[in-house]
Amino acid sequence: MIAMITEAALVVSLIVLSRQNSRKSRLLVVISFVSIFCFLLSLLSKASNYEIMAASAAYAAVLTVFVSNGSNP
Repeated sequence: MIAMITEAALVVSLIVLSRQNSRKSRLLVVISFVSIFCFLLSLLSKASNYEIMAASAAYAAVLTVFVSNGSNP
């Protein structure tokens, strides 16, 4: 179940990011999705604080790479 939620969070966030035009809106989307991801992970899993932080950092890194490689209007 956690794996499906993680996959859905990644796919949905990348779809939303691909539809954003400005860098500012993309960064706001990243902040929002990382916060939601942290919250859901802490509620739905028995992971330690360290594991949640590590998973969130990895998730944020993927989204940040997508933002940095995106086109800037």
